[in-house]
Amino acid sequence: METIVTKKLILSILSILMMFQINIYSQTTTGSIKGKVQDETGNPVTDAELTIKGYALLGTAVAVTDKNGSFEIFDLPPGEYKMVIRHLTYNTTNYEQVKVLLGKSTYLGEITLNKKNIELEEAVIVWEKPVIDMTSTTIGSNLESKVFETLPSGRDYMSVIALMPQANNSPYGDQVNIAGASGSDNAYYIDGMNITNPYDAASGAYLPFNFVEGIEIKQSGYEAEFGNALGGIINVVTPSGGNKFKIDAFSFYTNDMLKWEKETDLSLAQDIKSYNKYDIGVSLGGPIVKDKFWYFLAYNTIFDNKDIDIQGFGINKDSKLIHAFATKLDWIALKNTRFNFSVVGNLSRHKEAGIGPWGMTLSNIESIDAVLAQKNDESINMVLGIKKRTSKDFFLSAKLYYSYWGNKLSGQTDIGRTEPVLYDWVNNSMLGGYGMIDNYKNERKGIKISVARNWNKHNVKSGIEIELLSWDIIETVLTEPGQIDKYAENYFQVMTYAPEGSVKKTLPTFYIQDRWNLLEKLAINLGLRWDVQ
Repeated sequence: METIVTKKLILSILSILMMFQINIYSQTTTGSIKGKVQDETGNPVTDAELTIKGYALLGTAVAVTDKNGSFEIFDLPPGEYKMVIRHLTYNTTNYEQVKVLLGKSTYLGEITLNKKNIELEEAVIVWEKPVIDMTSTTIGSNLESKVFETLPSGRDYMSVIALMPQANNSPYGDQVNIAGASGSDNAYYIDGMNITNPYDAASGAYLPFNFVEGIEIKQSGYEAEFGNALGGIINVVTPSGGNKFKIDAFSFYTNDMLKWEKETDLSLAQDIKSYNKYDIGVSLGGPIVKDKFWYFLAYNTIFDNKDIDIQGFGINKDSKLIHAFATKLDWIALKNTRFNFSVVGNLSRHKEAGIGPWGMTLSNIESIDAVLAQKNDESINMVLGIKKRTSKDFFLSAKLYYSYWGNKLSGQTDIGRTEPVLYDWVNNSMLGGYGMIDNYKNERKGIKISVARNWNKHNVKSGIEIELLSWDIIETVLTEPGQIDKYAENYFQVMTYAPEGSVKKTLPTFYIQDRWNLLEKLAINLGLRWDVQ
């Protein structure tokens, strides 16, 4: 009976979607430009042709003003654009440095064209962004790559997010807190795919800001299309290639000699004597077929080494190696049909010294094996998208994405991998082995289909999304007999921990929304979203 109901529900949703002769565009990875064209007397200019060009855009985008002189050009990657306005009876007008931000609609206002009474040179206007966006209800922030590359931050894009006014670094290890919510209340997207790790709700990828074209935070007031977040929606877009070959190389270096104060953590019974960090990367992009097929490739490797003086055991090496990579392909396969394929991922190998299992270390260490760990982490996130424009006011968009995360944790030495750890709370000391082995993987699979249509002053959009989440425990055990805690000379407690199995769940979503452009500088957003958790 349940199967029949589910089938009927899916058929009903698909029927609703087919009712919309729709203009589908992806608000998660693009923006738009809108405005109104009029003559010198204020009357609307119809059938004016607008051509958009920019480095981030594959080919050109073309639009025509309607009977009210209004226009809106969707599906523009974030970046700077040049817009040319042409009409048979008016002088050609150029707009330069028109900025499109991620998830935003750039409003150019009322554009006045001059009659072709005499032959005049083209008018060139440098567009200036208004202080207030009159067409969006979303509260949030945007940062472009040329802005955050000059700001003092860490190398990961998460450090850039913490620079925004509504975001703060958390002292509890739950990444960035937005609008008073914890880090686990955020949702993270890269190139339109949800990379939120289903295990701990954290960002599922290390992505250097050199691999990022733009970052957007949606805090509140956003459309029904977005959900699954009580904090912020962090939306990131990687660069696309262009018609010109471009290569960038970067390197960063730091060590203990460049730090003002010596780094010491006495609570972990460790003293960092010296450290050095090398960060080297390169990115390149360009055309495979000009105006048809672009590519972008990027790679970054990080060497993070520390010499740690562990109490009573001398100098021990703490070394971490990270490989991060990104790939993006954009292809105009047919007229008004675009494909894009994006992959981001990272591989980390960490030989950790000075910290015990569960991140807990007592002040007196009697066995070096108890504070030497091997941590291996890896992730890969990929998305295949298609955008189809079937008519002037009808788009179709679909995405198929997949994410994988693998984590392994164990002791470094044979003793560390085979003997239990003993916490002596009487003498505030620890001994034995590392005491635990942890090995699990997480996966997120999803499909998104959306349709939208411009109708008079309305932009209606509807879509469905289905996600399959899984958490598989490959091996998670405490070394027998388990973690031993000593609370008195003759009182010991043993904790065992050996879960096994997997957790799987399906998350269906349906939404419908309408952006009603009531006035040129007034838009009303209405929406309905249905989720199952």
